[in-house]
Amino acid sequence: MTPRLCVGTAGLSVWFSDDLGESWDRPYSESGLYLEARVWALSWHPSDPNTVFAGTDSGVYRWDGAAKTWTHLPSPMDALSIWSLEQAPHDGDLMLAGTQPAALYRSRDRGLSWEKLPAAFPDECMFVHKPRVTQILFDPLEKDTVWAGVEIFLVWLFTYVCYCCCPPNVWLFSVFFHGLSFVFLFFLFLFASPYNFLHFLTYLLPPFLHLLLHSPFHYTLPILPPP
Repeated sequence: MTPRLCVGTAGLSVWFSDDLGESWDRPYSESGLYLEARVWALSWHPSDPNTVFAGTDSGVYRWDGAAKTWTHLPSPMDALSIWSLEQAPHDGDLMLAGTQPAALYRSRDRGLSWEKLPAAFPDECMFVHKPRVTQILFDPLEKDTVWAGVEIFLVWLFTYVCYCCCPPNVWLFSVFFHGLSFVFLFFLFLFASPYNFLHFLTYLLPPFLHLLLHSPFHYTLPILPPP
């Protein structure tokens, strides 16, 4: 079975491909999502393969693959840009969203209702003005623990059961973070991408170490683990 690819864009909505990128289709505004929407995040869960969630500059939207329609899910984030959106691997109903200005929101009912979590992120940043949560990653070993990358303010550990959030900043070489990914290579490693090199951390054993990339341009964004 050929997988369906979904790509969110900054100003051209969401595109789909059923032939591994050979051709692409973009649903028109009549489908429920504005044709020129800025889409910063997408989320999909194996328990519901026909549904895709999109984090946009006008709230959260849910794609129904069978009906080929987008549905807006009203939330306190409707006036914010949603930069990250993630469903818990162990529970597709549990969702976390990160916004600009930097904040975390949680849904326990697959996006139908949301609550803001008490994560004390900074309000201002000299580079991007308002910090933003660029990625959320559920810990593969501790299901109550979440890692969040914030541009520009480090990588944060977040325990969503007891509402505590803290930056392990003594581990880091940079405050610019865009992507996070766990990789199993005999040990569990957490990789993080700042603007100038790649960090990696043996699971919960600080400090982060950095890898130079053999590239003339080191501005790294997402990180994908091997299949």
